[in-house]
Formats: sequence, C-alpha cells, structure tokens
Amino acid sequence: MFMPAMLAILAAVSFGFSTVFSKKAVTKINHGLGTALRFYMTTGIMVLIIIIISILNSAGVNTNYQGINGFEAINWSLIGAFIIVALTTGGTAIFIYYWGLKRVLASRATIYEMIFPISAIVLEFIINGNILSLGQWIGAFIILVAITIIIRTKI
Repeated sequence: MFMPAMLAILAAVSFGFSTVFSKKAVTKINHGLGTALRFYMTTGIMVLIIIIISILNSAGVNTNYQGINGFEAINWSLIGAFIIVALTTGGTAIFIYYWGLKRVLASRATIYEMIFPISAIVLEFIINGNILSLGQWIGAFIILVAITIIIRTKI
C-alpha cells in the first residue's frame, strides 16, 4: 500500500514539474525537440526508479515490484506493441501537447492535464463498464476539488 501511494505522489509531482519545465523549454526550442526530450528524460527517470526498486528489493524491502527482474517479461511482441503506441497515440498526443503548450499558460495546461485521469475514468466506465473502487473514487474527487480550487484562484 505504501509503495503505490509514494509512486502516485511522485507521478503527481513529476507532472507538475514537467508542465512548468516544458513551458519554459518550448519558449527556447521547437515542440518536436520538446517531444523527443520528454521521451528521453522520462525513460532515464524510469530507469532510475527501477534501479532504486531493485536495490530496495535486494535489501529485503518488499516493494511488490520486480525492478530489473521485471525485464524478463519483455519479449519482441511487447516491444513492437510499445513502439506502435509510442509512435501513434502516445507520441502524437505529446507532440500536440508541446505544440499547444507554446500557446497556453502553464497554469492552465496543468489544469488540462489534471482532467486526463478524470476522462480516463469516464471512458473506462463507458467503454468497459468498469466501476472504480472506493479509493479510486476518493482520488478522482480529490482531483476535482483541486481543479475547482485552482480555477477559483482565477488563474
């Protein structure tokens, strides 16, 4: 329970920093380079997280994650699927994001990013009929409250 919560907090902080740093970056570089840099930087950060989890696992801390040992599950079919997603929906979305970030305030872009998990929840229910657990509903509620508070500060 502790590790997923910590990774969720890390993800939230990373999204916030990423938006601010990305906004600064796109004023100096084009959105295509920004897209590439995001892929490279996030890959590096994830490798670091995997190494840390592996060190914790080898030290006897039960993280419930495989760390480096998880790479054993990777096969060519999985790599091919990843490349297709990265070059189509993932890459296209990030490319459009950086193109739009040049034209939108970072504070507004952060709010728009916060809508993403909410839209994923709605689509998961509409498309797959999956209903969230109580903890997931609480998380969605916290996101909506945060968005409301940010909007009320008149960004």
